[in-house]
Amino acid sequence: MPNLQKSDQSGPSYFVLSCMDYRHMDDIVRELGQLNLNSLRPLQADDYDHFILAGASLGVAQPTYTEWAKTFWDHLETAKLQLHKTIHTVLLIEHEDCGAYKLFFRPNDLTSPLSNENLLHQGMALLVEHAIKNHSDPYIKALNVHRLIMRRPVAPLTQWTLADLPPL
Repeated sequence: MPNLQKSDQSGPSYFVLSCMDYRHMDDIVRELGQLNLNSLRPLQADDYDHFILAGASLGVAQPTYTEWAKTFWDHLETAKLQLHKTIHTVLLIEHEDCGAYKLFFRPNDLTSPLSNENLLHQGMALLVEHAIKNHSDPYIKALNVHRLIMRRPVAPLTQWTLADLPPL
């Protein structure tokens, strides 16, 4: 369990985007508290703002509900530019077996690329990363971005685990 005591800093260092899937909320908090990926250090509960959107990166990149993307950008800009100038990194946390991907990519359609869901996660997270890096505000553009994925439990394990999302 992560240490829930306040850190010495004046605000969070990270902005976390994850999916709304109920199955792994506790696991995300636990895994963030044990981070050891890509030189990321373990995060305390007071070290990140957590924004939740169906499909995580897909929720930002999909064209059906454009207000979802606007809401994401409004929150990221508010967090970084107005509330917490201490934020330096965005964590994009995808997860396997995502219902939003099934909804938007129709898995029953034989021509659907959902047969390789990991490629879709990589592509959507990369789209969001590129959008951050091409943002008009220099403070948003300068944010570091890490793409991660929650892997479903494999027996006998019962908890989701966090891993780097490999590049395309």
